[in-house]
Amino acid sequence: MKRMTAKLTGAFVLLLLLAATVTMASSHTNRKVTPIDKKTGAERNKAIAELKKAGTEPEALELRCRGGSTAAGGGAFLAFETVGSRVSSSGETILSISLRFMGTAVWADQEFGTGGRLISDRHWDLGGSKCTWIDSSDRGPYRPLSPEEPREIRFETPANAQLKQQLHGTPVDTSPTAAERYPDAQSIPAYMKLQNHYWSFFVENTNQSYFLASRHKYWKAGLEVVRPVDSKHTNKDNPYVLAPKKPD
Repeated sequence: MKRMTAKLTGAFVLLLLLAATVTMASSHTNRKVTPIDKKTGAERNKAIAELKKAGTEPEALELRCRGGSTAAGGGAFLAFETVGSRVSSSGETILSISLRFMGTAVWADQEFGTGGRLISDRHWDLGGSKCTWIDSSDRGPYRPLSPEEPREIRFETPANAQLKQQLHGTPVDTSPTAAERYPDAQSIPAYMKLQNHYWSFFVENTNQSYFLASRHKYWKAGLEVVRPVDSKHTNKDNPYVLAPKKPD
């Protein structure tokens, strides 16, 4: 009898533990958490500050810029300026660049026909010489910056990515797409003069009137950033390479 009672008691305790586990899992599943990149500017800054206070490094958010005019003069423009420099462990000069922009995503109307009817679809659109958040949703892939967020991005890039080619007498790439192969302080501004060129910056808000990019790259549909397979050949100043996006 005592043995049977002990077995029943053990089974009862096990059922209670299982019920508690299911309740906790259900509560965790049903809890709605707004991702940082979906929050407004002030809420986003507060959430990032809380993560840092807790000792957790927040994931950098993507700001995408579209090329266009790189000089002031009516409307939006992109302004590049060198604001600092350092020498890397390999002896390469790395410049700190400030990119100022005036525009962000704006509402755009798109009309298309279906079944003989003309339908108007309103969504966020990224015009030339503008930078904005990446936020794929039913309103398009972009989301504008809030009024209180900076209109400046600071990032690092080599002063001359083709210096070795020059020293060895190899012809320098001066094509409009040179930044895709040799991103540096000259090729990136030149690349961003064209409206069909895009550059992505992965940033956090410094709360000092500018965003600071931990990394950056050119953007084209179908490309994604991946880490090199061979860590022995990792470039510490640019530890990412571009590769074709794998099909779903």
